[in-house]
Amino acid sequence: MSKIVRATFLGPFLLVVSLLLAACGEAPVDIPPYSGARPITVDQATQDSFKAGLKGIKDATLTTYAFKDDPTAVRSYYDSQYRDKGWTDRSAEIKDAATQQQAQNGWALAYEKGSKVVSLVMTPGAAAAARFPEAGGDNVLVVISATK
Repeated sequence: MSKIVRATFLGPFLLVVSLLLAACGEAPVDIPPYSGARPITVDQATQDSFKAGLKGIKDATLTTYAFKDDPTAVRSYYDSQYRDKGWTDRSAEIKDAATQQQAQNGWALAYEKGSKVVSLVMTPGAAAAARFPEAGGDNVLVVISATK
């Protein structure tokens, strides 16, 4: 796997992790997946990179989805779902990750509710294809969750 592809995913991913660094444990998320999203399995290398990037965070979870729909619609769905269910938008705390994702036509969001913390990172299909072959070239949403 090329270093560019690895950096495309891991750079923003590790910046998003900065929001989770104060968290530990597993966060049960009360937001259903976007209706057009399908769960995908990540390869062992991605799982290992995830775990290495989250040292000090106990039992954080990584869930991935592929979707074909307009990324703006998916972002709007999650933003309204989290806000409507009482989550506080913490996206300003991951501004660098969001900026990197926007540079490749993606996005990054973060929310907090009580002891729960969640970050969502969307990568367009072209940029995600090498890292997430199971997505079949579709857009990929990575949901990272934990508890404080």
